[in-house]
Order: sequence, then C-alpha cells, then structure tokens
Amino acid sequence: MQLSTIVNGIPYGPYRITASDSASSISRDYLESFGSRAIGAFITVETNNLRVAFNTNPTTTVGHLVEAGQSLRLSGSAAVSAFRYINATAGSNCVFQLTLEF
Repeated sequence: MQLSTIVNGIPYGPYRITASDSASSISRDYLESFGSRAIGAFITVETNNLRVAFNTNPTTTVGHLVEAGQSLRLSGSAAVSAFRYINATAGSNCVFQLTLEF
C-alpha cells in the first residue's frame, strides 16, 4: 500500500496511541503545543480496527470504521478537538500513530 499525505503547518509527533474499550479523545497536552492549538492531524491505524466520531462518543457499532492499514486526515482545529475514538472490537486494542499540525 502506498501512502502519501500533505502536511500543513508545523508537524509534531508522531505519538503512538493505544485505543481501549472506552471512548477517548486526543490529550489536551498534545493538542496545545507551541502556544497554539493543533490545526490538523494525520492518523495511521497500525493494528486492529478503530471506530471514530466527532462531538459524540463512538461505540463498537456506532462511528466511522477505520481499518488497520488505513489512514485518516483531520483538517481544522474544530475537527481535531471534536475527534473521539474507541476499539472497533471489544478487547482488541487498536494502535495508531498520530501526527499533529500546528
């Protein structure tokens, strides 16, 4: 699989994040670096599948499915702040890489 993306702003990361069976959001410590808020994010799912939603918590059956090997690009600080994630399958922790843009 060939992967290419355009990074806007100043890239910061990557952070290796492990999802769980409880919905989570990106840590505020990550979101607010360089004295400003992240304006975008690039996410690559490495192991197991991930469910994502915005401004609401995803569940194992509700939210967009991002499969292992796929990537997701978030554009704009509102989208990054609203992003929530959870394991797509209970008990199968998803590991993903996150690079934020400032």
